[in-house]
Amino acid sequence: MFAVGHDGIPAAGYLLAATLVCGEGSVVSHGSAAFLWGLWRFRPEEVDVIARCEAGRAISGVKRRFVAFPVANERTTRDGVPVTTPARTIVDVAGVVGQRKLSRTVEQAAVAGALDVREIAGILERKRRRGAPALRALLEDWRSHRPQTRVRSVLEAKLLGLLGHSKLPAPEVNKRVLVGAGSYEVDFIWRSRRLVVETDGERFHSGPASMRRDSCRDAELEQAGYRVLRFGWNDVDGRPERTIAEIDRALSRSPVT
Repeated sequence: MFAVGHDGIPAAGYLLAATLVCGEGSVVSHGSAAFLWGLWRFRPEEVDVIARCEAGRAISGVKRRFVAFPVANERTTRDGVPVTTPARTIVDVAGVVGQRKLSRTVEQAAVAGALDVREIAGILERKRRRGAPALRALLEDWRSHRPQTRVRSVLEAKLLGLLGHSKLPAPEVNKRVLVGAGSYEVDFIWRSRRLVVETDGERFHSGPASMRRDSCRDAELEQAGYRVLRFGWNDVDGRPERTIAEIDRALSRSPVT
């Protein structure tokens, strides 16, 4: 792969070049597609490509993936690059990574608004795929949530998955709550139980100013009749069972309104 006139090739340029060198109809897939969709932070050293023709010589910098060629609704373009859809990308990734990285990929897809459980399930039904059992089990945690559920961080996505797995009542996610003359947008709310759960990521909740802001916010919510629980990364990722148990106890103690 090479460039004419300059060597400042953007990431999408490398990905596009890989599909061109692999032949007409080739698409970026697997980890490279996950990077292009923003599901992975880092671009794999070799570009993952699915080509229409399985024969051909090895190409430096390109990793040919010999899986079923994506049907029409499993491929699209992004930034001018032919690529598998987010749903097909997740299915492909499930066959080459471990459970933890697969879980993180699904969570990031939820943050990006690209997680479609039904579409993924449809792809899995069409053909036997490596990693399908692990992916199906993981998706069970998301079936209780509406496809349009919007999360803003991986921490929110991780807790939402835990809530689905726990079979607790599904909360409303990132909704506004009236407080006095104003309102707040909260991460998770069970209105009938008057319970609010907030996730404290370091990006937005670290430092004295953020702590004072959160304290004032919690006080106003509590004055409005809501109980507020806060969980950080160590709670959700490091002590998931304890976190869910605490939410369960809070829901059990809260009267239905």
